[in-house]
Amino acid sequence: MAKLREAKVHLSQGMTIPLMCKRLGIHQQTYYKWRRESGGLWRDQAIRLKELEKENNLLKRLLAESELDKAILKEAASGTLAQKFSKRLPPLSTDRNVR
Repeated sequence: MAKLREAKVHLSQGMTIPLMCKRLGIHQQTYYKWRRESGGLWRDQAIRLKELEKENNLLKRLLAESELDKAILKEAASGTLAQKFSKRLPPLSTDRNVR
């Protein structure tokens, strides 16, 4: 990252890419690879992006679970869930002595 930052400084001063690479002691393809991998982000920005991506994935998972819970409750409230299970299960006994 330090050499990439230094390369940015050289380029902003009007130096050409081949000359800048020669001065830094790197191959042009290495420079382009570093630039592609960094995406133009500085180190602290890249770290923050990773943190935000993790948080976003967690929130997506929580939202999906919440939506699933909501759908189950909605189905249970509408009675369709009870109808589905009433066909499969025997009726409940009203006798309190049965255990």
